[in-house]
Amino acid sequence: MITCLRNLISLLWVMDQPAFTESLNGSTITVNIIDVRNKEGSIRLSIFKDEASFSAEKASKTMLLDKKELSGGKMNTSVQLPSGIYGIAVLDDENSNEKMDYGVMMPKEGFGFSNFYLTGLRKPKFEKFKFLVSDTNFSVVIRMKYM
Repeated sequence: MITCLRNLISLLWVMDQPAFTESLNGSTITVNIIDVRNKEGSIRLSIFKDEASFSAEKASKTMLLDKKELSGGKMNTSVQLPSGIYGIAVLDDENSNEKMDYGVMMPKEGFGFSNFYLTGLRKPKFEKFKFLVSDTNFSVVIRMKYM
């Protein structure tokens, strides 16, 4: 009886976890990264859910991409995401130290955002590069910028 109850509680706990519900809906997002300047280091892709997580630099998911797939300054990857609003920020981590390096107040490494190209000197608001994930597969373009 106790074993049966323990198994039932375990099953209910597993069913309540986000990974279970995420597999029921959402889509595969193809991320097209363009204008990468070289094959040194890696690409750090960070997925954010809102302005607060972006401002705090607390990504809900982070991926490191090997630049060996880079061809003509372009590379693609796929990401499974449940339905919801997201934004993707990318860092061209040329020295693989897992952070943005700065010169005199300006980034030394490239960066980019989903479906948004930064033309100013300020970090964009989440609102500028967010997108909606539904049950349809689609793609986003991230154009790298180097200062």
